[in-house]
Amino acid sequence: MAEPLFTRVRWRGGYDMEQVDAFVERLMATAEGRPVDRPVTADDIRQVQFRSVRLAEGYDMEEVDNFLDQAEGLLRR
Repeated sequence: MAEPLFTRVRWRGGYDMEQVDAFVERLMATAEGRPVDRPVTADDIRQVQFRSVRLAEGYDMEEVDNFLDQAEGLLRR
């Protein structure tokens, strides 16, 4: 699984970049078999909620959601 690059948005709703980055880092470590304090499960992906931001820079919500859907499918295998 390749590390994602999400589009940054400012004038429409986006996800908090720090929260997404932290979760994706844990997810990538889990997928690559690297040591991580709390490995991410498919259920974690299904339940994660990120704070939304407006007028501040954030990640495109649809891109993040699509990436997480794909990652969940991979972890369920």
